[in-house]
Amino acid sequence: MARELTPGAGIILAAPEGEILFEKNATRQFIPASTIKVFTALTALKYLGENFHFTTDFLLDKHLNLKIRGQGDPLLTSREIRTVSTHIKKILQKNHISHIQQIMVDGSAFKKGIVIPGTGGSKNPYDAPVGALSANFNTISFKTTGPKSGGDAPPAAGSATPWISAEKETPLVPFAREIIAGAGMKSGRIPLAHGTQALYAGHLFTWFLEKEGIKTEKTITMAEVNAGDRLMFAWRSPYDLRQVVAKLLYYSNNFMANQLFLTLALKQEGAPATLEKGIKVAMAHAASLGIKDLFIEEGSGLSRQNRISPRSMLRILQAFKPHHGLMRYEKNEYYKTGTLQGVRTRCGYFQNRQGELYPFVIMVNQENKGYEKIKKKLQKIVREWKIKG
Repeated sequence: MARELTPGAGIILAAPEGEILFEKNATRQFIPASTIKVFTALTALKYLGENFHFTTDFLLDKHLNLKIRGQGDPLLTSREIRTVSTHIKKILQKNHISHIQQIMVDGSAFKKGIVIPGTGGSKNPYDAPVGALSANFNTISFKTTGPKSGGDAPPAAGSATPWISAEKETPLVPFAREIIAGAGMKSGRIPLAHGTQALYAGHLFTWFLEKEGIKTEKTITMAEVNAGDRLMFAWRSPYDLRQVVAKLLYYSNNFMANQLFLTLALKQEGAPATLEKGIKVAMAHAASLGIKDLFIEEGSGLSRQNRISPRSMLRILQAFKPHHGLMRYEKNEYYKTGTLQGVRTRCGYFQNRQGELYPFVIMVNQENKGYEKIKKKLQKIVREWKIKG
């Protein structure tokens, strides 16, 4: 069988009890692409725990400035911001406060200026920057209204800007419009620029607070929390870590993966979170699994410098088996795919009629080569495999 398959592919398939049913180039290191997200998810589940919830702190200083301190929540969206704003209103009213001064945003839990290896500074959402305080995946989704115009050109400079939000629950605040104007696009989802993540979140909070009847000075600045600031409350995300991981794996969201990677750094190694601290946590976890050939630069699979062997990836899958239901499922297969230029990878579990799981890894690091033929061969092995008594 091995001669029939892509010569440079890395492949491994195991029985439910762990017996190796097939392997090829199983100890060679390959670029894992997005399949490394399974390891990031597993590491988060180990160190943070299934019941972990992200939190965001809201404080008032002595001048009645509202301070918002982020701690990496990847799912702080307009829906949550609306809910939080309603809660802030109730707290302020209870304290007979109807007007606050500035909105001050604190993203210092993550080191300033983190650039994820493999991102290219494009207008594609997968290049969205990370940030301790982030909103809507650090992207802006918009479209154009009004009379249709030919071509794909954006409105001319100085003309009216008929952009509206492409998300029902997200307002297109002036801060966002300025960013859109510089993008040169009629519609789409664009990433925020580095350094604007927390500010954008602050502008959204200002908009929703104003809607709740809380007056502000409409000034958003960067400022760290001080010892004398009074904690109003800590927002607890409604999503536990299993739900976060399920969304991460289903959508293969690079932003979410690296938010988790940096949160691991924050919780295990202390603030400010850095990629180096995240790597330290990841490598310690890999060592505990008996993995010695992992090289990792970030947690999403964007970096082409990430390396791991199929055999080591199998160890990860064996450890992830209790969480296999968090992966995509289709036609008796739980799986995660990975794609970069010249890279196609897939890992997961084939499920037989008895519900038993056969972990597998396919890594193809060759231009114009896929893995469908390999997958079919492995599935045939699973169908024909007989448990030896």
